[in-house]
Amino acid sequence: MQDHLGAVMPRSRVVWGWVEFAGAFVAIVAVLGLISQWGSLYFVLFGGPARPPSDHEILVYNVTTGVAAVALAAAVTAAFLLGHKILLGVHIVGAFIALGVVVILAFPADRWQPPSGGNPLPADYHPCYSGANDCD
Repeated sequence: MQDHLGAVMPRSRVVWGWVEFAGAFVAIVAVLGLISQWGSLYFVLFGGPARPPSDHEILVYNVTTGVAAVALAAAVTAAFLLGHKILLGVHIVGAFIALGVVVILAFPADRWQPPSGGNPLPADYHPCYSGANDCD
């Protein structure tokens, strides 16, 4: 394969070029898939309640997130090794956008919230309010 000046490019540069292209393409498709998966579950018309995701839907979302992360890592690595500074910057910005999609469009929606619960109160518990005369 030849570059734009007609010089023959080493095979490793051609392979890394394809890795960079494929990584960027797969990452874009995966991030769009994450948006689609989130929208199919949480985008509800006419104010109806959203149903909770099934275990399978959560697994598919997590696998898609992993595919996007690996594809972005491959694209960033290839751009770095090839010396494509502008594309390296584009891939890094794309990685931050993908991270934003994963954090903002969390799946399930309560993924980043601490678990609710705690210690249950005893059955004979009576709250004591300030100014009340019924405190022990």
